[in-house]
Amino acid sequence: RNAVKEIKKTGRAEFLETNAHRDALKNAIQEATRELIIISPWLRTAAIDQELLSWLRNALLHNKGLRVWIGYGIEHDDGQKKGDWHMRDQRRALKELNRLGSSQGGRLRTIEIGNTHEKIVICDRKYAIVTSFNWLSFNPKPGKAIRRETGMRITDSAAVQGLRQRLMEVMGIDMA
Repeated sequence: RNAVKEIKKTGRAEFLETNAHRDALKNAIQEATRELIIISPWLRTAAIDQELLSWLRNALLHNKGLRVWIGYGIEHDDGQKKGDWHMRDQRRALKELNRLGSSQGGRLRTIEIGNTHEKIVICDRKYAIVTSFNWLSFNPKPGKAIRRETGMRITDSAAVQGLRQRLMEVMGIDMA
């Protein structure tokens, strides 16, 4: 309890409720000028829809120095599960992301990072969002059953940098 009071008191973090997450992702995509890291265990076309793809496309078109890394992969896709609906849908979502990345000179990269359950966004080393919300597999639509999700937007620069460094290592990206 004291830690929560301290976070609210210092202003270095804010809480996100379920319905705020999709807008928070949109804002991070639109605000990013140098780098955007998105970690999400699953990729689904429900979330990687034309709306999200247009946010990414516009950000890449308007910020020529922007790099986007998307880490995913709670289950390794070895191509053996051809009949699995989730894997087929993930492959379709991945194809759309990779197509966008190719059209933008590889400035958007998808990286299978293995068995992760993390849900994180880091925008330009300015802030990180750590959450229970599945960024790239769930899209809360009106009338759809929505479970409770909680996230925290962190602006403490040391915490953001430490998290960024760890994720860059996990994704195998040179820190230079």
